[in-house]
Amino acid sequence: MARTDTLANYITDISNAVREKTGKTDLIKASELDTEIASIEVGGDISEYLGDTIKAGDYYHSGITELIKKIPNDITMSGTSCAYMFTYSTNITEVPYFDTSGVTTMEKMFQHCRSLKNVPLYNTSDVTNMSYLFDYCYALESIPLFDTSKVTKMDYMISYCTSIEEIPEFDTSNVTTMAYMFRGCQNLKRAVFSGTPQLTGISYMFYDCESLEYVEGLDTGNVSQFGYLFNNCRKLHTIPLFDCEKCNYMISAFTNCLSLANVGGFKNYGKAFTQKTAHYTNYSLEMRSSYITEDSYWNIANTLYDLNITYDVANGGILYRQYFKIGPTQIEMLQSTERGQEILTLLDNKGWDVI
Repeated sequence: MARTDTLANYITDISNAVREKTGKTDLIKASELDTEIASIEVGGDISEYLGDTIKAGDYYHSGITELIKKIPNDITMSGTSCAYMFTYSTNITEVPYFDTSGVTTMEKMFQHCRSLKNVPLYNTSDVTNMSYLFDYCYALESIPLFDTSKVTKMDYMISYCTSIEEIPEFDTSNVTTMAYMFRGCQNLKRAVFSGTPQLTGISYMFYDCESLEYVEGLDTGNVSQFGYLFNNCRKLHTIPLFDCEKCNYMISAFTNCLSLANVGGFKNYGKAFTQKTAHYTNYSLEMRSSYITEDSYWNIANTLYDLNITYDVANGGILYRQYFKIGPTQIEMLQSTERGQEILTLLDNKGWDVI
């Protein structure tokens, strides 16, 4: 089995293994190792050379990882990190259970394991970092209900897991960032959370989740950027009330959300704008779905911040206005009813120009 004390010894032993498999006797140059590995018939089992005691990144060597199809069953962890452990092992379909007690990071542990279908329920009670854990695991069908009570980072965790249809209700009480978490999960239908009181980052969280229908349990009171949050979620029909008091960036959050009908509202969206902490040109609210109900517009109008509250009145202040973009068809719909007219008047009085 390959030595893992140094990279040089590891590469030397793998090179010797390749020569044995191919029947070659000449030394293999380091620059040619990838080519030589690729020349071995795919499916060959070289797991006996990989060792049974591994540290984070032991398998993370270009060319080698893409050849591996089987992971040894008797893995013994060394250290507290599983980061990069199986990264780019594109041919493995399953991984064994092994003791991960004491592990604190699983960052990119299975990133680009494109054939991986399932994983065991590992001990994750001490893990704080799950960033990129299953990033680009196209074939992954399900994820166990890991203990995530200490996890603070879930950005890119399940990004481009295109076979996932649902996720467990993870403990997200300490998570601070979920940016890009489900990006490209084209078959994900719903996302329910137990509450996210520490959450600060959700940009691109559901970007390109074309089958997503609704979300629940997202606390956004500390979130500053909502950019591209639900961009291209074509089947999304229901979103809850979002606390947007600190939000200063919502560009393209609902672009191509063409089925959106039920909206809980955007509590205090606009306050950051009056405090000059917002990105001015990216601050307008745009929702183009023709299915948004009158009740939803009522929710939005009543929860948006009153922009007529001036900034720094003692020094003269200024009157703010901003755009709420819904399109001419929806404007006509609101103009056609007494309540709709009340909604438009309320928005106008609050400094929101409906266009």
